[in-house]
Amino acid sequence: GECMSTKVLGVYACGWCALTATCHAVGSGFNACPIGCCASKAALSSCTKDLASITAQTCELLPVLTEPKNTTHYKERLAIRLANFAGATYCNKDSIAAWDCTPQCRHLRGVEDVWVISRPSANLVALIAWDPVVNRTVVAFRGTQMSSAKNWIGNIDFAHDNPFPEAPQVAVHGGFWRSWLEMRGEVILGIRDRLHRRGDHQVLVTGHSLGGAIAALCALELTREGFAVDELVTFGSPRVGNGAFNVALLQAVPNCWRVTHARDPVPHVPPRSVGFYHTAREIFYQYDP
Repeated sequence: GECMSTKVLGVYACGWCALTATCHAVGSGFNACPIGCCASKAALSSCTKDLASITAQTCELLPVLTEPKNTTHYKERLAIRLANFAGATYCNKDSIAAWDCTPQCRHLRGVEDVWVISRPSANLVALIAWDPVVNRTVVAFRGTQMSSAKNWIGNIDFAHDNPFPEAPQVAVHGGFWRSWLEMRGEVILGIRDRLHRRGDHQVLVTGHSLGGAIAALCALELTREGFAVDELVTFGSPRVGNGAFNVALLQAVPNCWRVTHARDPVPHVPPRSVGFYHTAREIFYQYDP
């Protein structure tokens, strides 16, 4: 109520986001709230004018967030561990395979059975490894290397793909989806191999920047293939898909965490204006942890 009543120079200037329970200036680039999930009295706002009008029908993410199932609390120690896995993907292929890259590998002693997936033509790298500390297989994806523009060129296109015929309402960024498809077969093969040799266990998925977007797509696909994804933790991920994608992801992987930093511009793209929204449960760091 107080948020929606706020005026600047005599006109309503703010909107309330029911998803994040936060107040934002109308038109703010930092407000990632879908139109059906926000309310504002501002004349230039596309949000509903009445808080009571926000329902599960207008805001499809709302029931997923208000009725979470099988979720755990955010575990910063695990997130730091996964950040090191994501960081290790930036090392050269031989160092990753030998697990002697620094400093990340020093923080992850005991990691075994490392499998490197490399697609040089697409500038993509991922790793699969067994982490005995958490008794999980970890899948980590590398982000964009700033020395190469190839990833960005492939991802400038903001067109959506609808990759699931049985769920045509789910739309994702076409470039991110194609990047995932480049590695999909080998990732699934690598996980099946570890399940066969180490017995039934859960999988952790992570990635940084572009790798975070690929990780989100990977996590959803793995659940569709019958794998048990324990947690998805991304770092500085861009927006990946539409609201229906985020609903599907959160239902498939309830323990889904999106770590962001105040100085990182990547989470602000692709724009909401063309239908991209973030997954929920953001862990925001104003300063370095």
